[in-house]
Amino acid sequence: MKKFVIAGLLASLTACSGNDGADGAPGVSSLTKLTDEAAGSNCNYGGVKIETGLDSNTNHTLDPNEVQSTTYVCNGYNSDFQDENRIVLFSSGSGASGTSLEEGRVFGEILKFDKRHWKNATSISYVAWAYSEKSSNTCYVELVNMTDDKVIAKSTLKTNSTRYPGTLLISPELIAELPEKEITLGLRMRTQNNGTTVYMGRKAELIIKR
Repeated sequence: MKKFVIAGLLASLTACSGNDGADGAPGVSSLTKLTDEAAGSNCNYGGVKIETGLDSNTNHTLDPNEVQSTTYVCNGYNSDFQDENRIVLFSSGSGASGTSLEEGRVFGEILKFDKRHWKNATSISYVAWAYSEKSSNTCYVELVNMTDDKVIAKSTLKTNSTRYPGTLLISPELIAELPEKEITLGLRMRTQNNGTTVYMGRKAELIIKR
């Protein structure tokens, strides 16, 4: 009797399994745009306006109709004050995202970034959590100037960690490596060996100190 019951269960499970569905549509990138804010009602002594939204027309530009949130980072009374601002480049929530491609992929926020907007900045760097599927495979994380299709010098970080959420990678000082103009800035992850997956965990943040 037990044999017939088991056979029936296996037949039911086989009948319920279907083919994989088609891949869904590509996701929409989240963009952040930074611009100077003149002294006025939003910031008494001026500052930086931070606009965020979804790139619904996929042109890598945050158009006025795509802005969903606007905040301000204001200057202090004079240039002697010190502060630290963090801009999220990637956030995994409770999970992680990865790639198995040697050429990599860009993750999270895509910024319209101009270091000239951050007057009196003394330091610009970034941090990221990353790990690899195998300890024999290196995971690379780097900032990319997507406007000129160039990796920001000194921004490539690497790890062979295999433990979630990975190793906290901290970049060196990058302020001198960023161009004196507005660029589209992306965070890219690459794998050493095509087909071996690397992952980004927790958060990656751009850190600006003044």
